[in-house]
Amino acid sequence: MVTAPDRVLPAPTGTWETDVSVFVQFLEMESDAQWAQARWAYLMAARYGRGTSTRLAGATGLADSTIRGLIAAYKAFPTPASRAQDLSFSHHRVAAMTADPGYWLDQAVAHGWSVADLQEAIREARDGVALTDRALKARTRLERAVARFNAELGPTLGLEAELVFRERRP
Repeated sequence: MVTAPDRVLPAPTGTWETDVSVFVQFLEMESDAQWAQARWAYLMAARYGRGTSTRLAGATGLADSTIRGLIAAYKAFPTPASRAQDLSFSHHRVAAMTADPGYWLDQAVAHGWSVADLQEAIREARDGVALTDRALKARTRLERAVARFNAELGPTLGLEAELVFRERRP
């Protein structure tokens, strides 16, 4: 088992640049650890199958969604070459939860998005697609209802319904 060093780290004592450099090394270690966790969770899921994320969440105290996010991130971006080096693990995890992770990661790089910006862009895209999808489904339901009326009640009542969609003009 890998354990943390027993020594206590000294307080920053170098120049500002040196101390910032040490801090950045810690950030890089954190990112490396997240990718290692993601890889390990992915490999465990491959070995133990369905329900692994739930079992692992229970064993570690992490949320099941966190484990699923780790697995999705590794599955979408399994190699360092497939990852955006300038973006955080969180960017990759958020992008991985979409239908097109590479596209969203590219967008985050191109626009310099924070994780929150990326989440908002994905949400807006989903809402737009969802709204269009709901509108198309509603139109189909209306068309079927009119056709059913015309076939079943129209002859009896001597009526024929017509469904007209007009373009809105501002």
